[in-house]
Amino acid sequence: MMMLHVAQMDTANLATYSMMMLTSTTMMVSQMRCGVVMITIPIKGACTNDANPDFWFPEIPNGRPTIAKVQLLADQTSYAIDLCNGCTEQKTCLSEGMKDENLPFGIWGGLMAGERIKLTGKTIDDFHPTSDEANALSFSTRMEPWIRW
Repeated sequence: MMMLHVAQMDTANLATYSMMMLTSTTMMVSQMRCGVVMITIPIKGACTNDANPDFWFPEIPNGRPTIAKVQLLADQTSYAIDLCNGCTEQKTCLSEGMKDENLPFGIWGGLMAGERIKLTGKTIDDFHPTSDEANALSFSTRMEPWIRW
């Protein structure tokens, strides 16, 4: 489940904040360090209960994949993107996908990792050739002609 970080607060303010937020959604306390509590709210996107969660994190094939493998990846990626494009949480999800730790991985907010990296203005030349970012850029470039837009 994707999690959206919403607040850091000391324990004295936690009870007040919890009562306010629990009226609209379920919160999870994910961390407590040095008296600071990290609160997260689950993102309830269209993908949350999908039977195929791996479609949002396609396996980037090594070497030269067969046409059948490329078509399967394209179909799965198209399915994920189509579901994202109709989702009420698309903007929130894309925001999470633009974070450094998520940027080179998966489909977030309807965009493949390589597409999100391009939004930052970086190119494949900005990364080590075997880095996750370079692989993501290469994958999205190769998949674009196969994906139904």
